[in-house]
Amino acid sequence: MGPTRLKPVISSFLLLLILLLSGERLEAQEWFDELMLKDNLKKKTNIHDVRDKADKYFKYAKKEYFSRYFELGDYPELLHKNIREYISYKRWEEYWLNHVDNKGYPVSPLDEYKEYTDFLSSSSKGPIASWVNINRTEAYGGYWGMGRIREIAFHPTDPNTMWLGADQGGIWKTEDNGNTYTPVGDGLPFLRVSSICVDPTNPDILYMAGGGIGTNYWQRAIGVYKTIDGGENWTATGFVRELEDALFVRRLAMSPTDPSVLIVTTKQGTYRTADGGDTWNRVNSNEAWDIIFHPDGSTVFIGKGSSIIKSEDGGLTWASKFDANESGIFKHMAISPVDSDYLAAQCETGDYVSTYVSSDKGLSWTLKSKVEDSGGTIGFSSRDVNTLYRGWTKIYKSTNMGASWEQITNWYN
Repeated sequence: MGPTRLKPVISSFLLLLILLLSGERLEAQEWFDELMLKDNLKKKTNIHDVRDKADKYFKYAKKEYFSRYFELGDYPELLHKNIREYISYKRWEEYWLNHVDNKGYPVSPLDEYKEYTDFLSSSSKGPIASWVNINRTEAYGGYWGMGRIREIAFHPTDPNTMWLGADQGGIWKTEDNGNTYTPVGDGLPFLRVSSICVDPTNPDILYMAGGGIGTNYWQRAIGVYKTIDGGENWTATGFVRELEDALFVRRLAMSPTDPSVLIVTTKQGTYRTADGGDTWNRVNSNEAWDIIFHPDGSTVFIGKGSSIIKSEDGGLTWASKFDANESGIFKHMAISPVDSDYLAAQCETGDYVSTYVSSDKGLSWTLKSKVEDSGGTIGFSSRDVNTLYRGWTKIYKSTNMGASWEQITNWYN
């Protein structure tokens, strides 16, 4: 017999949990996150109430999960769907258990950060403790990793120096080509990093976009932060949000000709600053994904749904448009360092990836291939304009500008 369905109750948590488990995951998660963070709903929303009701709902799925019985067997609906729902719920639970107060009500990370900085500046704290790492110091690949890297930014003149942005672990700097790393983002109020930009005229000036690129409850963003001392201290720019604002940052890019000009793409539109982050203006209201500057600094491309829009005035206005007439999203684009007239873009549906290439600075685009894959980033070779790489957990290589692909790595190596 399958699990017993819960009777309707007045709890907003339960209502949303039922929606989550009925297949409307994306909409429910967004609604659920708003419910968790809106001040006027905190009194109704307590994580302990949700956990009690979820334990009853997942009574059978919990047993199956911990028995590791994942074969479909005689009850495919029970053994497959409900176990997946249970795993999704446990991830949700683990996240929120670390983001609620002692009564179980949600707390903004900006409030948590203020409490932390107030504690550091107070006289009531005890002596500084000595900490010893008890985790691994080397990664062996596969699931035995040590975190996920979202972004790599390079020093403008020193090839041994780079900054890495972790999906949930802040910013790390290496000055010896990756042999050792030092955290430089501990002064940030939020450790989820989506983009890093380095000022080529002064590499002590960095910009960081904090948040994930998706639309799940754990991927919300707090905006753009800036450091002028190499990461010792970080301050908020004029583009900062609370998590209840439901901001989702996709990409932050800096003009190659003017480091005071930056553009950030978000679910709520595209924003631009021309004064190093002090003030920002929304220059396009549509949901946007990736953004790339042409080396001339005036030409900018944005992936917007199944379209690519183009600006020829540094991102102030957007006019020309290429529409792939597909159901996917242009989430990743690249420009060739060998010949900047060549661009590549991936339109992703979740099941298929279509690769488009332009050889005339974005005036026209050609579909080169459509393959079954979940997506991932794309990039040109630094030596050959015909060579492209794309992938996520697996890496593929093309030597004919995306017409065909060869897998060159597996997820575990």
